[in-house]
Amino acid sequence: MAGARSGVATQLHAFAANGMAYLRDEQALLLEGEGVPELATRLTGRPVLVVVPGPDAARDLAAVRPFVREHRPVLIGVDGGADLLLAAGLRPDIVLGALDQVSERALTGGAELVVRVPPTGETPGVPRLQRLDRAFVTYRTGGSAADAALLLAETRGAEIVVGVGTRVGLLDLVDAGREAMAATVLTRLRVGPTLLDAGAVARLYRHRIST
Repeated sequence: MAGARSGVATQLHAFAANGMAYLRDEQALLLEGEGVPELATRLTGRPVLVVVPGPDAARDLAAVRPFVREHRPVLIGVDGGADLLLAAGLRPDIVLGALDQVSERALTGGAELVVRVPPTGETPGVPRLQRLDRAFVTYRTGGSAADAALLLAETRGAEIVVGVGTRVGLLDLVDAGREAMAATVLTRLRVGPTLLDAGAVARLYRHRIST
């Protein structure tokens, strides 16, 4: 414990440095939405559900089904989150990420496809999309695919964004690593009160018409 405490200051300094680097490199995207792709799917004024693969994502998705049925949000599947939506009987409107590990069913089901391009320029899913003759748009960002999806929804005017499987706790962010943590924290500051966690929605949401 003493050793862990002594390293806290170093970790915080590293986090601050990574945060400043991310702000420097992604300022136009983070503050002005520059580089966020234009899509045919209308997000303005609509609720958006962003599904990210994770240990509790399937459970959280099942918990918010009443909200989905009543409000019919735009469904964004982030990488494997697209297959979680399909497994739950829902069709994603947008599939975003590297797209190399997403099922062909998700890629060919009619969703708009957005390929996240990291600073390295690697796009492992593009050859597969070309082989399937699927149209796609690219989205260059140094943040994670989940962060990219949240920024896409907020920039395009979503009324509310519900995150399923997104990282919400301090320990979750620390486990993600310093670089990912900086991008995620700054993205959440950008999205602000528009973003709600699926667990909170499931606990607080009630049908408009009672039984």
